[in-house]
Amino acid sequence: MEPLLNKANKGNSSEIQLTTEYFNELFGMSSDVKFKRHIITSEGKTDPALICTLIYSEVLVDVKNCGNQ
Repeated sequence: MEPLLNKANKGNSSEIQLTTEYFNELFGMSSDVKFKRHIITSEGKTDPALICTLIYSEVLVDVKNCGNQ
């Protein structure tokens, strides 16, 4: 399995893009976590199947450190 940091794309401070697989692994499908599924790839295309863009930064406070543990 790839390290988390290889799969996560950090946006601004209130947003991080995370694969659906890692989202489910780290957080489960919590009903109070709102997200939209999308990614803008390096080619500028949108791939709705691969990425969850998580909206709430408080959910993500530890995500950026997970790959270093």
